[in-house]
Amino acid sequence: MGRLSTFDREVIGILREENVLQDGEAHLLESPTGVIVVACSDGDQMPDIFDHYRDLARAGEWPVRPHMLCLHGGAMLIAPDCPLYRAFHVDELLLQHIREAEGLDLKGIGTVVLYVHAPCGAAGLANLTVVNQLDMLMRAKARVKAIDMTNRVICFVHVDYGNEGNGSHRRRTYFMSAAGWAEFWNRQGHELWGRLLGFPVSAS
Repeated sequence: MGRLSTFDREVIGILREENVLQDGEAHLLESPTGVIVVACSDGDQMPDIFDHYRDLARAGEWPVRPHMLCLHGGAMLIAPDCPLYRAFHVDELLLQHIREAEGLDLKGIGTVVLYVHAPCGAAGLANLTVVNQLDMLMRAKARVKAIDMTNRVICFVHVDYGNEGNGSHRRRTYFMSAAGWAEFWNRQGHELWGRLLGFPVSAS
């Protein structure tokens, strides 16, 4: 299990302050037929991710019905330029599985929940920061939404903060607001982190 880098921790802190990463609430889930979950298969984090989903579903009185699609890297694999496993066309595989699970012939599930998590070993292999992961998560959402514009696509970010001073292990799952990310990026984010995504930034 990796450790959250100082940079990624700072990014998450800023996005929490800016309300881009928000506490998950039951009404955000809105999953009357269950959820298609696209997440990383990290066995150290999956129990906490599932417990958080289950608690939200129960609080909202939605059925606990997760249809799990899990590969190393999670939902960022769907982004068109994610560098992980490109030779295997995992983006198209995941999109096809989502199409099938949404269809009435298989599961008829109308809510897709996309997860990335930090620290992520697969992201580390490709030297991706959490900024790269979040950018890919937003573009993955756009591709999933294009399958069926009537379906709901929700983005969550799971963070393992590690052991704290009192000996406890802190993990949190945050809802990521696409509108909040876009507003923050246009106002401030591109100057802070645009270089990580290949965008020019103003000279200081």
